[in-house]
Amino acid sequence: EFKVREQEGQGPVLYSFGSDTAVDPLPMPAIEAEIARIRRNWVGMPPVHVVNTTDDLPFPMQRHADGAYHDGEVYVIASNVSDVKQLQKVLAHECVLHHSLVEMLGPYGFSKLHHGILALQEKGDPTVLSLLADIKHRYGDLPPEMLTKELVASAGEQCLDEMGNL
Repeated sequence: EFKVREQEGQGPVLYSFGSDTAVDPLPMPAIEAEIARIRRNWVGMPPVHVVNTTDDLPFPMQRHADGAYHDGEVYVIASNVSDVKQLQKVLAHECVLHHSLVEMLGPYGFSKLHHGILALQEKGDPTVLSLLADIKHRYGDLPPEMLTKELVASAGEQCLDEMGNL
């Protein structure tokens, strides 16, 4: 489950929850190897920081978070990642569906996307309304621009294969 929270003076922090119970974490070398494998094939991959626990993040975070995206950087919380599949899904959501989309579109393109989604919502588009209902269930109420970002990420999540690849 992915969540968003405003950081006072720093902008939004997007994060995802792992298991509510302690997990048998994927060893740090395996996490670093998978990130390196992906980075070899992706020149524009954002910075990815691996921390052991949420206490090691440069901002406060729920203890069960397994990943976060903040100010153009991705964080993986190693102690909450149990396998490569979970790691790949966290990286796909944070790196591709948040970071890369915003980088690709820029402010003007994002504004056009945002207004297009609002228009679809006003027309009662069933796909958009279904995604919005899911996001409201997962996140609660979000500011309009964050809602657009999560709607696009949620749509992208539905395109992921079983290994978290688009």
